[in-house]
Amino acid sequence: MLFTPVFFIGAGSIMTIAMLDKLAEAHGWESLSFALKLALPIAGIVAAALFLDSSAVMRFLR
Repeated sequence: MLFTPVFFIGAGSIMTIAMLDKLAEAHGWESLSFALKLALPIAGIVAAALFLDSSAVMRFLR
């Protein structure tokens, strides 16, 4: 299913990190903003790798 609770937790997490990044930028905390900009793509890559590893479609194609 597409809209599972895990989907909403992941989307909320990404939106929270993006909001914290903008907040840190607005208040002049460049180091925190840089760390969040670095962490967001890495978290996305890890989440994609975990999804592909546990996807039933990928197991079927192997």
